[in-house]
Amino acid sequence: MPKQSKRELIIQEAALIFKQKGYSATSMRELAEKVGMEAASLYNHIRSKDEILEEICFKVANQYVSHISSIEDTKESNVQKLRDLIQLHVRMIIDEPNEVSVANNDWKNLSDTKKELYKTIRKGYEKRIANLIKAGITAGEFKELNVSVALFTLLSSLRWIELWYKPGRDITPEQLENDLMTLLINGFHKLAVKQIKRETADCVSVVLDVPAELESEFKFKHGQHLTFKDIKDNEEIRRSYSICSCPTDGELRVAVKKITDGYFSSYINDELKVGDVLDVMTPQGNFYTEVHVDNKKTYVGIAAGSGITPILSIIKTVLTQEPESQFVLIYGNKNKGSIIFKEEIEALKNKYMQRFSVYNILSRETADAEILSGRITKEKIEYFIQNIIDPKQVGEVFLCGPEDMILGGRDAFVEAGLEIQNVHFELFFSASAEAKKAERQNAVKESDDTMSKVTVKLDATSLQIDLGYHGDTILDAALQNGADLPYACKGGVCATCKCKVLEGEVEMDINYSLEPDEIAAGFVLSCQAHPRSANVVVDFDAK
Repeated sequence: MPKQSKRELIIQEAALIFKQKGYSATSMRELAEKVGMEAASLYNHIRSKDEILEEICFKVANQYVSHISSIEDTKESNVQKLRDLIQLHVRMIIDEPNEVSVANNDWKNLSDTKKELYKTIRKGYEKRIANLIKAGITAGEFKELNVSVALFTLLSSLRWIELWYKPGRDITPEQLENDLMTLLINGFHKLAVKQIKRETADCVSVVLDVPAELESEFKFKHGQHLTFKDIKDNEEIRRSYSICSCPTDGELRVAVKKITDGYFSSYINDELKVGDVLDVMTPQGNFYTEVHVDNKKTYVGIAAGSGITPILSIIKTVLTQEPESQFVLIYGNKNKGSIIFKEEIEALKNKYMQRFSVYNILSRETADAEILSGRITKEKIEYFIQNIIDPKQVGEVFLCGPEDMILGGRDAFVEAGLEIQNVHFELFFSASAEAKKAERQNAVKESDDTMSKVTVKLDATSLQIDLGYHGDTILDAALQNGADLPYACKGGVCATCKCKVLEGEVEMDINYSLEPDEIAAGFVLSCQAHPRSANVVVDFDAK
């Protein structure tokens, strides 16, 4: 690194003093003392305070302009261009905090001529950012926001970072950049279909092509899912499908089983082709536990039908990342021909023969042993616990399938002594949720409803709505009032619509996805939440 000139040192120290005391309160004599010079000698390098302020302000402004000029004409997506721009701002705030602070706070002390020039440069820069945001909205990459509001939100957030952020805090620069992107970025991205594989007569797996600029957005944990959307008869339809690949497979693959009268699943199974483009939300869900190379656990996975999809991802991750752990899979299907991923599961069993056990339970085909015939019930799971699986050795249990199987499996392991926080489950339909919805609809017909003022916060904006205690959920009411909120199943099972209660009280119909610590921290499922106080404030930006 070249040695600093005396002039550069003076400007650097001046930026620090200007930030600490303010430009107007700093004298040239004070600056001379700071750099260890006589005041007269200082003027050999710098003519005036004005000259120092000009150099700092225009250096920062020109760096911003230079960077946006370098990215405007690239072939990158608007998402990547904006990400690059935000990264520059954040890194400059971290690397040159004093200069950035002076440029933001003291530019009004420039001479009138320089002040007008600085304002012209700044307005031109802001216009170029606005054009980038507008292009992203037009391309469907960013949310459909008012461009001026989006620009103000972004620049205000960057200013907030300059005032608040200090290196060493509990958030990294990369996290700052990602969180700022979420203020604008559309939750859905257009991904092309790379490969389609027929797994069974009524199930396909689909590999999605993730472009390089979206790789960070689509990094996933084992057990997570993707939400897809489409428009049918002017109505937006969303469906969630679990990721069956594991993070080290190098691909993003989901499995979709065809459901009778299922619009989305039928389209994917019968019509989807390689090269088709789908609207896909970034990975969601907390149906996993962190893996560690030193873990020595016994995992149990219990799945029925397409419930194997997230559990397969978990199995592969555990077997490859925890060499001392074991996995027991109990998998229910109608017959051998309906076993999804049959060959892949067999290959894993052969590769990890000492660590991976598989028990296929068939409901419509005679098995060699009675325990392997029929449906997976609580009684059948209890048989495994009493005769095959030592519950004292079990570290984690994952259940995915019908509601009765999940609840029975949960109770069986808890009654056998496993802590409930070590029993994890996921389902995409809940009969209980439908029953609660009907019960609520009847209640509102039979009584005069109590009203609440509900404030919904998302992307630094707020929406106020009047909502009855027994009326729509907070999610449905906000969607009807034009809010663009994240959601998928609306059944209380995927946690995509999670938000935090900042004020007031709410009550959920059901909860199949939030962990006890999340509930204790104030999080609720907005698709199941109803106000229970005169005022309620919920925040979708809270993590």
